[in-house]
Amino acid sequence: MTNVEKEIIEEIKKYNNFEVRDYLNLIKLYDKDIIFNLFNTLYNEANDNERDNLINKYFAIYISYDLENMIINDNTYMDLVEKYGDDVVNNYFTNLLIYSKN
Repeated sequence: MTNVEKEIIEEIKKYNNFEVRDYLNLIKLYDKDIIFNLFNTLYNEANDNERDNLINKYFAIYISYDLENMIINDNTYMDLVEKYGDDVVNNYFTNLLIYSKN
């Protein structure tokens, strides 16, 4: 793990609930590709239970990553809902609208 990745881990430990605003603040401090690569590595090295926990806690990062790598079309929203659940996806987009205005 690189020093920057260690810094990111220490930064996210500060948050009890990692929300969209926290992700937006994180990408102001660090390159989002480094963040995506770190969380992709964490996901790939985790067992099934740990993967579920990562996705539940850091959904903002994983949804953002998926959106960066998807071809956006009429099915995108439903694809995200199928993967993350309706409440999580709605929370993501609602908070993205709120915090991106600031």
